[in-house]
Amino acid sequence: MGLMIDGRWEPNETLSALTNPKGEFIRAESVYRNRIEDAEGAAHPPAEGRYHVFLAKG
Repeated sequence: MGLMIDGRWEPNETLSALTNPKGEFIRAESVYRNRIEDAEGAAHPPAEGRYHVFLAKG
């Protein structure tokens, strides 16, 4: 089995590149993390109805 990385299917051998020498998984930095800011020129200014918050409990 393999996994999808950046829209490309990668074979099992790629999995070893995602772990450290102890075998622990190395998670990539999230591309979805950002802030809603009320500042001039902000990338994500607050706007009613624009954003949705999803929470997972558990």
